[in-house]
Amino acid sequence: MDFGEVYFMGRATMSIVIKNEGKSGVRFKLKERPGIGISAEWLNVSPQHHHLAVGQNIELSLSITVDKRTSWDLEGKSGILSDILVLSLEKGRDHFIPVTATYTHSLAHFRIFGMSLSRMGGANNEDLLISLDDTPSLPVARPFYVLVSSIRKIGINNLFFGDFIDDNNFDKIREILEKELITDISQLPSINIFSLYSALLRLMDSLKDPLIPPSHRGDWLLFCHDSSRLWSLIDRFPKENKQLIIFITDFLRELVHSNPSARDQLRVWGDVIVRETSTSAPSTPRETALRSIVEYSRDTISVNIQISSFL
Repeated sequence: MDFGEVYFMGRATMSIVIKNEGKSGVRFKLKERPGIGISAEWLNVSPQHHHLAVGQNIELSLSITVDKRTSWDLEGKSGILSDILVLSLEKGRDHFIPVTATYTHSLAHFRIFGMSLSRMGGANNEDLLISLDDTPSLPVARPFYVLVSSIRKIGINNLFFGDFIDDNNFDKIREILEKELITDISQLPSINIFSLYSALLRLMDSLKDPLIPPSHRGDWLLFCHDSSRLWSLIDRFPKENKQLIIFITDFLRELVHSNPSARDQLRVWGDVIVRETSTSAPSTPRETALRSIVEYSRDTISVNIQISSFL
């Protein structure tokens, strides 16, 4: 079974009809394989076992979903997904069902969602970078720029966090970000501001490596109350991480000032940019660190230091 092209978080479904043409009832099940299970993580099959009376048939449903972890595993590879299901008949032989799909490249040969930030900003990916007027030497990744600038054009005050997330809207946004080198999607029909915001958050969460480099995670959490130390730490980040965190915190600062209800969003963003490996770790330091640099920008810290030095 070849699913053809599949996309990030786009659910693709196919089915097989199994019919009992024998002279007695039969039970089938999908066999588990050592270290793999019944199927690969990206493939879901239902039902996994069933009894068929004589002449009865049943539809076996197969669906593929490429989540961020599958996308991370495929980075730098061909993008071919392949698995073989083993359908076993009770007191009968095994039947093998090959399943393939292609996690598609965009027209520009990039998969935006699930890409590592270093690859997105690599030397061969100039089309994925946008130079900003205030920091021309530190370009920001184009997909982030497009989403943030489009949200600003619609108006941050119009962002309501209780809106419904429409997966169809996400698919449209993803396709445009991956296939078209444009900088404004604010006028797309049926795309609302919350769809753009949720796509921005999902894009950040899908990065193969967290925005806060794991080698700096300890200090980031240790100095979560000290904005001056946090900005000094950011200066030691890889340039693509440094520029993006400056860009995103500028956006979040504007968001919080314009929309007080957005303060609750800092907890979510704090978790996403740090991506703590321990599920039991408290989120408070992550939220506090982000809140510190949102409330005190680099410019504010610089001015305070200059004034203190003068005095």
